[in-house]
Amino acid sequence: MPLIEKELTQPLSLCDQDGRLLPEAVGWSRYPLHDCQFSGHWLRRKKWNFWFITAPECAMSIAMVNLDYAGIVFVHFIDLTTGETADSAVTVPFGVGIRLGATVDDPCHFASRKLSVSFHPEASGTSVQATAICPGDKPLSLDIVIDPPGESLNVVIPWSAERFQFTSKQTARPVHGTIAYNGKTYLLDRQNAFASLDFGRGVWPYHTRWNWTTCSFCHAEGVAGFNFGKGWTDETGMTENGLMIDGVLYKLSEQMLFSYDPDNRMLPWTLASEESSAVRLTFTPLFARTEHKNFALVRTTLHQVIGRYDGTLSTPDRKTVVVQNKIGICEEQNARW
Repeated sequence: MPLIEKELTQPLSLCDQDGRLLPEAVGWSRYPLHDCQFSGHWLRRKKWNFWFITAPECAMSIAMVNLDYAGIVFVHFIDLTTGETADSAVTVPFGVGIRLGATVDDPCHFASRKLSVSFHPEASGTSVQATAICPGDKPLSLDIVIDPPGESLNVVIPWSAERFQFTSKQTARPVHGTIAYNGKTYLLDRQNAFASLDFGRGVWPYHTRWNWTTCSFCHAEGVAGFNFGKGWTDETGMTENGLMIDGVLYKLSEQMLFSYDPDNRMLPWTLASEESSAVRLTFTPLFARTEHKNFALVRTTLHQVIGRYDGTLSTPDRKTVVVQNKIGICEEQNARW
């Protein structure tokens, strides 16, 4: 049977003064209501802001991550027409210089000679800017504004009072601006360019494995998006699964099935909701990358795939959205952190 998850409607703190998860903070909401400031948990805190941006010609992911013992800032760019890719990443001990706030609305900033990134949420939208030097001394820059969010998927995952995660998943946010790489400029138009945000603050178990995906796109009647996960929320009484259809969030309290060949992730994947026909999707990979991080006792392996989705999304009020050839991102991660 689907889970019964509590919907929250008022602002509240994630933790008490000792850094323990407050029982009343557990649930989900249509807007980011949690203040994620908490004390303690030295070297165990996990914080990140991750954006995935798509346009007809290109896709880009950009993130700031602070794992306490190390910080990682990166940009990954793909020209969808030529297949050319570009990457730039900086790792800093103990996250020095990475500024991440306690709420979704706080600005974030990092600057180095190789890579500079800033996220500035404002009433008119979130400004995302970046400059990077990629291999071959090729310059990459991003200067965009992402429309303000409407409803979004905000969830607290409660492993225990000492292990927990708040996540805000914001999909289907139109984008306008430019990406420039190695002398070519890509214009992003609000009619066909979109961004998805993965905001996370918490304290994780040492060993965690998960799948995750997001996608945002135009459909016949408007704009849609989705966020699905599997593995890390199992047996917690909560999921991170939801549909965003024309500005309305449909929270899915059932589990998702990610079916794919772990020995060949470039073969098609299928995604399906376990209890209903809400999600029936095929994911055809186009590009894949694997990333290993090793900090002695801390090790992560990330398999990240960019591809195209086809299938259907169905809401409880019987609205069906046909998904045709829409760019999304899927990943498998195994972390000891």
